[in-house]
Amino acid sequence: MDTSVGSQHEARPRSARKLVILSGVSGSGKSTALSAFEDLGYFCVDNLPGPIIHHYVDFLLQLPADWQAHFATTEGAERDFALLVDCRDTQSVTEVVRALDRLRGANVCVSLIYFDCRDDVVLRRFQETRRPHPLLVRSERGPSIGDALAREREVLAPFRDVASFVIDTSSYSPHELRARVQQFLGEQKPLEVTFSSFGFKYGPPKDADLIVDVRFLPNPHFVVGLREKTGLESEVRDYVLNSSDAQEFIDRYQQLLTFLLPRYAKEGKRYLNVAIGCTGGRHRSVAIAEELAKRIRGAEFTLSVRHRDKDRLN
Repeated sequence: MDTSVGSQHEARPRSARKLVILSGVSGSGKSTALSAFEDLGYFCVDNLPGPIIHHYVDFLLQLPADWQAHFATTEGAERDFALLVDCRDTQSVTEVVRALDRLRGANVCVSLIYFDCRDDVVLRRFQETRRPHPLLVRSERGPSIGDALAREREVLAPFRDVASFVIDTSSYSPHELRARVQQFLGEQKPLEVTFSSFGFKYGPPKDADLIVDVRFLPNPHFVVGLREKTGLESEVRDYVLNSSDAQEFIDRYQQLLTFLLPRYAKEGKRYLNVAIGCTGGRHRSVAIAEELAKRIRGAEFTLSVRHRDKDRLN
């Protein structure tokens, strides 16, 4: 269950600096959530020691002029920051709670997200990863994760009390947690789809997610006047696309992508490279890649087209 506590997480001008503090019980997915912030362009810090936290706050409040361009977005707004704090250093908890007042008194939009999880789920996750609980690394109380979790909840209680949001991750997969964090921030990024053409004679792209072979189509390479041209030129494009096989293939593959792309996005995939290959990567694959990109374009995806081998003549 996700709950909102307080009203700290409010809309703000995009020019204002923003800090999100992440905390919660170990095994609840904090590191996965921090990765989601990184994907959204946040500058992230993991497990900053307590004595340094006020120096970090000073840095945020008095960002040197020569650093401001480095911490600006392409639109000129100030970059956002995320800080993960856990129970390894109990002084961190005290220092962060003290720092919240300073930050909210300045032009910083600050919020705290607390990640919780049922003890039985945490225990299972630690068993699967075979990593020790942070409080057991130097613990003198014996190897009991139950004891460590009880102590951790006690240490982090001040964070939960002042949290802007409490997210129970007991039933979340890593992909679902990343999506949930993005929903909370209202900053979900669309799936970035790249249609790339290539020639099989030069090998398929190593970063391809899906590989499509269009060598079954008539080859302009053997047509007088078309060999020196590429699939970007109208004569070649018309030759490739006017065949009934090409039209049926494009219709069917468009239907498949219409089915697949929303599901890839739902699973948390950020990038998808659809590699379309013909023999030399100059004619058929180029024309098909351009046509598919034109048909798939929509607000829910970010599309680009790349032609790796179109300028090769051999």
